Amino acid sequence: MAVSFGTLIPLLAGAALKATPAAAGLTTAVGAAISAATAVIGVGKLAIVPILIASLAYYNYDLFDPENRPFNVPEVDREYDFIVVGAGSAGAVVASRLSEIGGWKVLLLEAGGHETEISDVPILSLYLHKSKLDWKYS
Repeated sequence: MAVSFGTLIPLLAGAALKATPAAAGLTTAVGAAISAATAVIGVGKLAIVPILIASLAYYNYDLFDPENRPFNVPEVDREYDFIVVGAGSAGAVVASRLSEIGGWKVLLLEAGGHETEISDVPILSLYLHKSKLDWKYS
């Protein structure tokens, strides 16, 4: 089944209009995307589902992993009782234990930017060499 661009663009635009940030809108967008993909490619609906799921997981990774974005405070206090530098295995535990005492203010500092989905999968660690996540330890 051949589809012209004149037919495809309104179909894709309709899918984009149906997509909302809410989870209910996501199912509508997925259904519209499957319909558009099967019309263009000419394969069964089940053949396009793995590609669609992989695309959604790649482009909407923040929605699937709420721990991806760190919590940023717009204004920090001027004084803290303890400042822990480094949120490694020991630093995070020390900061957590200190924050259990009521009235103590603890600041935990960690260097670096946002993590990527590649850093969550141990077998993909070779792809992180010579990237911004590589601290070049030897």
